[in-house]
Amino acid sequence: MGARLRTLFLVRHAETAWNLEHRYQGQTDVPLCDAGRDSAKKLRVRLQKRPQLFCAKTTAVVSSDLSRAKESAELAFATPERSIHLDPDLRELCYGIFEGRSRDEVAAQFSDVYQRFLDDPHYAVEGGEARATVRDRAVSAIRRWLDKLPHPNIVVVTHGGVLRQLMQLALGDGEMPTHVRFNNLAVHLVSVEPAEWTYAGSL
Repeated sequence: MGARLRTLFLVRHAETAWNLEHRYQGQTDVPLCDAGRDSAKKLRVRLQKRPQLFCAKTTAVVSSDLSRAKESAELAFATPERSIHLDPDLRELCYGIFEGRSRDEVAAQFSDVYQRFLDDPHYAVEGGEARATVRDRAVSAIRRWLDKLPHPNIVVVTHGGVLRQLMQLALGDGEMPTHVRFNNLAVHLVSVEPAEWTYAGSL
């Protein structure tokens, strides 16, 4: 695609019941709750002031294939003129034995494992993935889509764990600024050049 500047719009999916209960979802296919669907529709309305995001010629949409991301992408960004591309490599980090449990339950039942998981990006819990592995697969997926799609803008609808890894890359692997939030339907902009990703703010 040459050296032209392109923009990623990185979006976390809308809310699910497990988000409300602070449970690790991982690759368990938890659907959106009604409040999450309403919020995704409201995001669409809020973003109408950026018509380029709804133009099939200027913006493509790529999503994790898990239903909470896919439905968020459909509600917030679908148009009759374009398809939403689904990619399993944009799925959430697999949390293995943590999935379905709340953070408090995990901290109580797996305290040593939990702390090691938090401290070491290369450590995977039983049945799960390391954060470094997730970064590799997600970045590779986005680079494939950047090569495949001609659009100057690409919306990527994904998950909190994936979004954190992508943002860490864009921020240069330093300490995450306190103003960078990863709440449901957070939208972060990343400018992409062939050899560099740069954080460009949030919407």
